[in-house]
Amino acid sequence: MIAVIFDLDGTLVDSENQHFASMSDACRSMGCELSPDLASRLSGLSTDACHALLQREAQLVGSFDDFVDAKHRYYLDRASTLTIRAGAEEVLSFLARSSIPFAIASNSSRTVADANLAASGLDSTKVISISRDDVEFGKPHPDPFLKAAALLGVDPQSCVAVEDSVPGAIAAHAAGMQVIGWPEPHRAQIIFPSGTRLADPNDLYATLVHYYERVS
Repeated sequence: MIAVIFDLDGTLVDSENQHFASMSDACRSMGCELSPDLASRLSGLSTDACHALLQREAQLVGSFDDFVDAKHRYYLDRASTLTIRAGAEEVLSFLARSSIPFAIASNSSRTVADANLAASGLDSTKVISISRDDVEFGKPHPDPFLKAAALLGVDPQSCVAVEDSVPGAIAAHAAGMQVIGWPEPHRAQIIFPSGTRLADPNDLYATLVHYYERVS
């Protein structure tokens, strides 16, 4: 293992509830209601994919730009409530002690990604991070992971990706990376793509360290 590439929302930052609440508020401000049953289907999707799905299934009327502006406004209003996910800090400390480089590959916009980095205690000016704004295609396309690996200067096949969602895991596999699925505790039933190593929702550290020791 030469490098680790993390997803951000739901992986390093406990932000999924804030995303759904902000999206619900954005939809409401645009004249439609977002049903709770859509939450799991929206998880891991880029904002443009969420907008397209909501147009199809929630009768959302309004432009993508209007939707983004509304969602960002509500999300940033909640930014002070964001926290690093339990177990993530231990893993980041291990990487620092072991001099293992890492990067972030997020499906969120740069505005949201920077707010999430701040919540996780990471300096957006010092950490390599890819947002949806930095690539042509978001997850489940491999672009975010491939660009993160390129900026780290490492072969994608030497990277381990850590993801909490199925679209993200699909993207990481497509990039040729080893993938650890780290579902949030309330979504432990997620079925990740074949070949994904499954980490305990409450203990990423054990899985990542075991993998590192095996390949070192």
